[in-house]
Amino acid sequence: LNDDNIFIPRYQALRHVIESGMIGDVQNIWIARGYPGSGRSTWFWTPIEAGGGCIMDYGSHAVASTWFLLGFDKIPVEVRSMGIEVKNRTRPIGGRLQPIEIDDDAHFKIRYLDPKNGDWMNVTIETTWSWPDWGRDGSDVRGYIEVEGSQGTVTGYVDEDDRDFLRVKHRAFGERLLPVESARTEDESFQAEIGNFIESVRSGKPSILDASVAATVIKIINCAQLSELRGRVSVTPEALEQFSLEIARGSQDPWQAGDQIALALNAPYRVGDK
Repeated sequence: LNDDNIFIPRYQALRHVIESGMIGDVQNIWIARGYPGSGRSTWFWTPIEAGGGCIMDYGSHAVASTWFLLGFDKIPVEVRSMGIEVKNRTRPIGGRLQPIEIDDDAHFKIRYLDPKNGDWMNVTIETTWSWPDWGRDGSDVRGYIEVEGSQGTVTGYVDEDDRDFLRVKHRAFGERLLPVESARTEDESFQAEIGNFIESVRSGKPSILDASVAATVIKIINCAQLSELRGRVSVTPEALEQFSLEIARGSQDPWQAGDQIALALNAPYRVGDK
């Protein structure tokens, strides 16, 4: 994994606020990612190829970036769906107006454990290809994000002159604005992530993002999908593993097994299953 979102200046600035202790120990993070529209390649709308809809698209970025804020040493221990659904069923896909059979709106929460002291923190995520519920902007560079700590909060903020800031509110000492370098598009973060990859290879040192992080990000999303499938109960990574083994039982082909799991997790969104 070499997710570009953590290279966006606002996320690095948020990490610095957290690391410096300005808001105390992190308790909760809320983030909204996504925007309405159907302008995506046709494979985005195919459960077997994509593995999920907006939850896999924007959800992977939201999980990776918020986990980065907490620190990748924190352990995801359970996930609960707050609602994964199809809001805008009929869409123009590949030039043809048709019903979609994959999620286009998802809300879910993750509980992380700090292995050093047993503390926990929650991350609540909205991802959507419909209209966002948590703010007008769900973009990576200016979308809604809020981090609550034991002593205060920090949120993204854009002033009347279109300048980017972090708004830090301390419960005892008031509020301050910290200027943040603006990033209008993902082009800058793409360049930074590629540079990070090159320097990691060149130096022979591991990247902060690796295959283990990547696999766990997808595991978290799959847990949210399984939670929705089971009536929005909390799901642990161990429960997901057991479910996956049961679905794929008898399959000798790992690709076929993956397809079976993807179809099972996305069953609630198929027209024929409603």
